[in-house]
Amino acid sequence: MKYADIILPLPLDNRYTYRVPADMQAHIGQGYRVIVPFGKKRFYTGIVLNLHDNAPTDGFEMKEIFSLLDEEPIVTPLQLGFWQWIANYYLCKLGDVYKAALPSGLKLESETSVSINADFEASSQLRNSEQAVLDLLSVNAKLTVQELEKATGVKNLIPVLNRLIDMEAVYLHEEIKSGFKAKTETYLRIAPAFRNEEALSAVVEEIKRARKQQELLVAFLDQLQERGGYLTRDIPKKEFLQSTGFSTAVLDGVIKRGVIESFAVEASRIGWEIDTVAALYPLNEHQQRAYEEVKNTFETKEVCLLHGVTSSGKTEIYLHLIQEAFNAGKQVLFLVPEIALT
Repeated sequence: MKYADIILPLPLDNRYTYRVPADMQAHIGQGYRVIVPFGKKRFYTGIVLNLHDNAPTDGFEMKEIFSLLDEEPIVTPLQLGFWQWIANYYLCKLGDVYKAALPSGLKLESETSVSINADFEASSQLRNSEQAVLDLLSVNAKLTVQELEKATGVKNLIPVLNRLIDMEAVYLHEEIKSGFKAKTETYLRIAPAFRNEEALSAVVEEIKRARKQQELLVAFLDQLQERGGYLTRDIPKKEFLQSTGFSTAVLDGVIKRGVIESFAVEASRIGWEIDTVAALYPLNEHQQRAYEEVKNTFETKEVCLLHGVTSSGKTEIYLHLIQEAFNAGKQVLFLVPEIALT
């Protein structure tokens, strides 16, 4: 039997140990994300810190890992060691470091929602708070605990819900949700029904009284033709409007006619791509001297202070030192305490 020590995104001193299911043992490892139960109803995304065969000695029955989220580790051993160093150095919980270090979209958590039992019939008079909850659930198929608290004005609704659960008046549901929302970009294309010359000619003639819409459609067709593929191609909405100067209102009018349709495409959150890396600028005499002195210092010491006034060329020295580290197969963390580099 395998066991895993899991870091949870909670301010806890302890790591929690879970059983690894048999069908998961060949695929799990240090640095993988897993979904684990915590408490009676909650689920959290944890990070595997260690795997071992040490069964509990006190007869305590461990909970089992619910799900494995990754096909390869998303946190390296070096990073886990860094997290532990941060926790020790700053006297904080390892779970707090994990919560701050990992993007929220990678940390799934469960959310409790409540629904009504349609067959429930009260055998006695309900309290006002209980009746308020049932009234809300009768018109809403499912509400979260937070939504119910806000709608009823009851700050701590848990005792009320516990009473309703005992009466079998409501059901609780635990749903695992992700905080990640994909970034999308809107594209435009000709609707399938108009992807022939006859249909297009007819609609261009039909909307001639809506002159702006006609001009927009002609401009759109021209851009499609320039891109090749003509009627089967698409154009980013933002790019089209910026290049032609038409307003969103005019475009919406054409979309309502069903000629052009819009659709969303998942887009990268990185707004640019690096095609080539520019060569470093050569160092001048003073920079070269400082560069050599830093290198010599690093041979005997781990820290070196490079002093220079603003705009004296220190950044270029850093870049050359970084490039040398890259050439040696090393990694560099470059921290910039300025609003912008000068």
